[in-house]
Amino acid sequence: CHPCPAEWVRWTAFAPAEGVPYVFTQCGDQTVRVWPLRGGSAVAELRGHGDDLTSVDVGGREAALVVTGSYDRTSRVWDFTTGQDLCTFRHDWWVLSVQLSPDGAKVLSGSYDNTAALWDLRSGQREVTLRGHSEGIWQAVFADPLGRRVVTVSWDRTAKVWDLGQGTVP
Repeated sequence: CHPCPAEWVRWTAFAPAEGVPYVFTQCGDQTVRVWPLRGGSAVAELRGHGDDLTSVDVGGREAALVVTGSYDRTSRVWDFTTGQDLCTFRHDWWVLSVQLSPDGAKVLSGSYDNTAALWDLRSGQREVTLRGHSEGIWQAVFADPLGRRVVTVSWDRTAKVWDLGQGTVP
């Protein structure tokens, strides 16, 4: 089990990788732990954030990539099989939502800075910044299997559908 009281386990994600299903947990200690669903000890600990984590997504080739968002204003991409921190992306405020693109080549992040951003994993650069909300974005998700559209949901009480080719609301 995660070494903190159960009431502090913030979230879990699930992914099969190399034929084994894994569960990912975080409980306020700034660390993601990776557990085989069949039980046993954690097989990896992902450390590097400077504040509590807010979100997690799992995917990529053979589901080996983990992306995390944090109150430290960053999202990080990890290879959970090695524990290696592959890249870090920075917002101006808390990162509250993260998701890997359907092809595992990009990361979508939503932030309390009122923006969502699309990041390229190969270059490590921000490709698109989506602006249009008047308050923080608490969720940003890919809205189609090709990763061409995104939906953002904000504390401004709106949801927007974005065309990534245009960087605008269609």
